[in-house]
Amino acid sequence: MFGTNYTRMFKSEKVMTINSRNDFLLKRFDGYFDILDLKSPKFELFVKSRGKKRVLSKYLKDAISQMMVYLAEARTFYLSIKKQTGLDVYFPEGIIVIGRRKDEDKELLKIHNEFLNKIKIWTYDDLIDTAKKTIDTYKT
Repeated sequence: MFGTNYTRMFKSEKVMTINSRNDFLLKRFDGYFDILDLKSPKFELFVKSRGKKRVLSKYLKDAISQMMVYLAEARTFYLSIKKQTGLDVYFPEGIIVIGRRKDEDKELLKIHNEFLNKIKIWTYDDLIDTAKKTIDTYKT
């Protein structure tokens, strides 16, 4: 579902030993893991502000903030996580799947993904498109 860069998915609540309870770990081909957090497909990514500009929704702000904590804790507790679980969660990236794709949000989402260094924001539509492309890749 997440493309050919990933080989396996773990339900991380059962695997991670840190205080955070993110949803999943995605194992990359290089053996390291990225952190996946799923939010509701009903959540808006951007909302209109008073000045009629579109800005981050509360849901997306909260998701980004939460992911930053997950990434920081993975770095801080790297050795203990590896020792207790055997998983190499070394400088992971974070993937947040939230909301649905809207044409009016396309450019804003691109900008946020460009400037958020270790965090990628995907919509559920992006996830479906990636899954379809991955299936097509393996069919050929």
